[in-house]
Amino acid sequence: MTFKEFIHGTAFKCVSTLLAILLVSGVFLTIMSSLLKVSDEEKTARGLQNVYGQAVTVTETKTASYSSDSATVTTHHIVKIGNETDYLVLSKGKGGYSGGTVTCWVAVTVNLSEKKVVKIRKVSVAESSGQTLMSNFKQDFFDKFSSNG
Repeated sequence: MTFKEFIHGTAFKCVSTLLAILLVSGVFLTIMSSLLKVSDEEKTARGLQNVYGQAVTVTETKTASYSSDSATVTTHHIVKIGNETDYLVLSKGKGGYSGGTVTCWVAVTVNLSEKKVVKIRKVSVAESSGQTLMSNFKQDFFDKFSSNG
């Protein structure tokens, strides 16, 4: 088989078609990945909107990590709503099924003068990893943890 016969053969046509599809798909996925990437600021804004349902003023943000045996707090925000002050905490649980995790936004209203928790305003799931049954838990379940539910 000569080179000219190989180029006009079926095997070469199949391989070149597959390589063209691979190239086009790779370029498309690269472009879409960069266009659809969600920044950390956008994730935080979505979390605030999900918890409060309105525009709120964040006065301070800290990204220090606090850990216990069952959870890690990665970020907390101090949020002002009218004359109330909330601590909005992003907490990631440990020890889930098969090593999975659940990350929640927890809004806690505090009385700063007394340094006392007044109420848990809302608990909302940010994301879950390796937890296949999380779709079974609706917001009604998480509302039981708050003072509203």
